[in-house]
Amino acid sequence: MTVEARAIRTSLEAAFGRFLEIYARYGGHHYYGWDDYSDPRNYKGPTLWTEGDCVFRMALELEREFPYQVHFELPVARWSFADFDAATDKRERIDLVVSNLLDFVEDETSQQRFMTHRHELFLEGKYFPAGCSKTWRFDHLLKVDAVVADATRLARHVERGHCLIAAVLVVDDENLFEEERDKHAWPEAVEVLVASPRELERRGIDS
Repeated sequence: MTVEARAIRTSLEAAFGRFLEIYARYGGHHYYGWDDYSDPRNYKGPTLWTEGDCVFRMALELEREFPYQVHFELPVARWSFADFDAATDKRERIDLVVSNLLDFVEDETSQQRFMTHRHELFLEGKYFPAGCSKTWRFDHLLKVDAVVADATRLARHVERGHCLIAAVLVVDDENLFEEERDKHAWPEAVEVLVASPRELERRGIDS
């Protein structure tokens, strides 16, 4: 790993550490969650309601490490990646991107240089909310395969030189992902960052 990549990983770890402190205080594991429409106790808590909320909170922490460089939902398309192949590449969006273009100079080569620019970080988010082990457990179990698919796609981005570091953020209120993760092979090139009651316990963070 290059010096630059190590520095990005260090910043990512610092941002995730702060994210875990927020999760320890406001995460859905403190609340009943959402079971079924007929359950009068349904409540998700004050802060993390959706996958988008999880990515947003992580983005706020990354912005402290990388000011003015954090972006949401970069399309994977012909205008964003010079090697995009419509026949084989899936049209998708990368949930969160860190890209340092502060010194980028606009000229006649701007488009080509942007399309071949190696970004600092690509991150995808997945959410296993409180209540996911109740009525709709099977549906949430299927999302484990979606995490694997995200990690596999991110590994290809690293391989093709689109980014230096790639990570999947998994917010796992009931340790459901934790129970299933060892059943799958994970690409070595992709970090798996898990915010869960079990991870808080591993790190000795008081929730």
